[in-house]
Amino acid sequence: EIGWDTPEAFRERVVAAWKRLCRQPPGERVLVACHGGTIRTILADVVGNPSAGFRLEYASISRVEVTASGEPSGDELDDPYCSVASVNETAHFDSMRKEIVGAFRGADRPGLPPVNRRPLTAPSS
Repeated sequence: EIGWDTPEAFRERVVAAWKRLCRQPPGERVLVACHGGTIRTILADVVGNPSAGFRLEYASISRVEVTASGEPSGDELDDPYCSVASVNETAHFDSMRKEIVGAFRGADRPGLPPVNRRPLTAPSS
């Protein structure tokens, strides 16, 4: 059957995949590339508010830090602790911005308030 997920089914599917990814063995950095709706759903789960909204620019970077809880419960580890390290980083586009089109829509726009760009920073170790 071809069709669309309900918002609730989409959220359940994304959160289940996110939790599985977070339970992977610790110690490595993982890159997840996906659509904005998926990123917003993950961030909302991390902050514990399913209805939280996040404005994300195209090709922006958001970072979530995952640390193991360390206590096994039955066959699985407890859910790891996750915290939002950054949301909507777009500074990697600054040197490429020439005009206001396409993926560069975060550029300053004449007559409109400036977009607050978040700096791209290396995660703390």
